Amino acid sequence: MLAFLSAYAGAEEVDCPPQEKDLAALKTLLQLNPEELAKEEAKLSKPAFYGVHGYSVSTPGLTNDAIACLHQKAQIKHMPGTSDVLCSDEIVNLQPAAQKFAERYNSELARGMELTCP
Repeated sequence: MLAFLSAYAGAEEVDCPPQEKDLAALKTLLQLNPEELAKEEAKLSKPAFYGVHGYSVSTPGLTNDAIACLHQKAQIKHMPGTSDVLCSDEIVNLQPAAQKFAERYNSELARGMELTCP
């Protein structure tokens, strides 16, 4: 959480990009059931895990083994509303929920894909 706050505090010194669209997308996504969404995603030929953006990209809910072979069977998509530049209290306050959603979604998707390295 401290990283989000420090990113937010530094945002006053730089021009903030418009975030209304990302905020709306994140709020819509957070209303869905991550496990059900992951079960549908697992049916795709190359499903996508959620990457939570900050100073770097993390894939919560995945083990190091799963991450090591992820590129062979899947891809990573950007979790909307996550960034290293957060420009409002509302988007900052949604970061823990975004992290938890991605963790639940990614864990379920990895289980559904039986994501293991050969």
